[in-house]
Amino acid sequence: MLVANKRNLKTYAEELLSKEYTPEKERLLIDLCTKKSIDDYNKGHHISFAIRDYLEDIDKVLHTFGVESLYPEFDLEYCNTGDIYNMTIFYYKGKLRIGDIGSILEK
Repeated sequence: MLVANKRNLKTYAEELLSKEYTPEKERLLIDLCTKKSIDDYNKGHHISFAIRDYLEDIDKVLHTFGVESLYPEFDLEYCNTGDIYNMTIFYYKGKLRIGDIGSILEK
C-alpha cells in the first residue's frame, strides 16, 4: 500500500489505467490525485460524501466499475477493478492510496 503521490502514480500509471493508458490519461490521473484533495469536494456535508465524490472522479479516469466501500469494518472506499488483487486507488486511514484491496483484507 502506497500513498498516491506524484512519484507513485507515475510508477504505477500503466497498471492503474491498464488498457486505457495514454500519456494524457496518466497526466489527468496524476493531476486529479495530487492537485485536488478531499477539501475540494467537501461542500459542508459529512466527509464520506466528499470522499465518494473524489473517488467517483478518479473512477471515471480509471474506467473501473464504480466506487465501493468496506465501511465500517475497514473504513475504506475504493475504485472497484473487479478483482480485489488488482492495483487500484482507494481512500484509507485519511489518505488517498495505491494498492490492492485483497492485501488489506488478508491482514
